[in-house]
Amino acid sequence: MVILQFYDEIRSWIDGLIIAYGLMAVFLISLASDSTPQLIGADVPILAGIALGFPALLTLVVAIFASGLATILNYHIGLKYGAASFHKSYGPEDYNKLIRRL
Repeated sequence: MVILQFYDEIRSWIDGLIIAYGLMAVFLISLASDSTPQLIGADVPILAGIALGFPALLTLVVAIFASGLATILNYHIGLKYGAASFHKSYGPEDYNKLIRRL
């Protein structure tokens, strides 16, 4: 709900970052938006970059690379810390129930 309330401000902030830092901002915003659970995806920096005059294909490739890297990083973070964090937060009974269902 917070994202929806401040969507216009966030969008203008993203545009400002892309104007100032170019494709590096597209990369970092795409990486961050795919790494965190929130409503702004990698499409916002792609569209902003194209609208601000960056080459469409290059902008798309940069965002896809950032999205793929975020997916790989999130997978490895979950692989390393996911089970231990779930076990610590919910206890061994709930963890074992979940494992048996899988």
